[in-house]
Amino acid sequence: MSTMYESPLKVLVAEDDSVARRLLESILEKWGFEVVGTNNGLQAWEAMQQPEPPEIAILDWVMPEMEGPEVCKKIRDLGMTTYVILLTARDSKQDVVSGLESGADDYMPKPFNPQELRARVRVGTRIVKLQRALSERIGQLEVFNQRLEVLSLEDKLTCIPNRRALDEAMEREWRRCLRSNVPLAVIMIDIDSFKNFNDNYGHQAGDECLRQIAKALRSCTHRASDFLGRYGGEEFMVLLPGVDRDGASIVANHLRSVVQALGIKHDSCRSNIGICTISLGVSLEVPSANSSIEEMIARADAALYKAKELNGNQTILIDASAEDEQ
Repeated sequence: MSTMYESPLKVLVAEDDSVARRLLESILEKWGFEVVGTNNGLQAWEAMQQPEPPEIAILDWVMPEMEGPEVCKKIRDLGMTTYVILLTARDSKQDVVSGLESGADDYMPKPFNPQELRARVRVGTRIVKLQRALSERIGQLEVFNQRLEVLSLEDKLTCIPNRRALDEAMEREWRRCLRSNVPLAVIMIDIDSFKNFNDNYGHQAGDECLRQIAKALRSCTHRASDFLGRYGGEEFMVLLPGVDRDGASIVANHLRSVVQALGIKHDSCRSNIGICTISLGVSLEVPSANSSIEEMIARADAALYKAKELNGNQTILIDASAEDEQ
């Protein structure tokens, strides 16, 4: 068990009879509890609204300002799991039922017997500790689930966003640019002759090549809104919301340059310069009700295909509004 369980439990004692209250406080402190004493129901309710309220409450039934069952009902209405024991001289079955229906967990007649009190408080303590353990486990599961969510959006090999994250980002940025009536650029990137690279140097070298290129591409996405992801295999995609034609061209050519600057040896690359290079297809448009994400990606893919036809290490841009290429 963690030290959290070993810390003293806080117990609220709400009793308008000062002698009975002091006796309860003395007994509970002797048993190692931290005691909060109040002499009426309103004070008891105020104590339960503090940042770290008592986890066990021993409430007298009849008190000034607010009776014990009313305090208990307010505790339950607030969604609190405090273990509540009602103390009362009332002993009819109907009173017991009424007290439990108000939300009390236990019921003990007055005058109380210390041994009986101890047994009932022990039950409450076990339940509180179980609730603490459950709360801690739920917290751990939430953290674990958050981590799983992050991992589910991350490409394991390159440690950049994966296709799922890319699809979500594309949908998000498309809608945002549509609302704002601003342009969106999509850059499709493909490593030139990557199959030949794997065939010549092996898949481990291919994996390392992908990692280095992903890292280099990531270094070029400076704005918070820029988004880089692995599209699949040796393909990557960059989303650039709010950029014009010139801005998209500058970023695309910078991406191409930083990959070339890595100098990764590749003797069978179609660009014929002996190192790894990339081809890039850029699609630019202002999203509208008459266009779609699929059409925009298809244009970027078509531009990429043309860049590769030119022996790679090229950037081709298609501006949907101008319907031309550069």
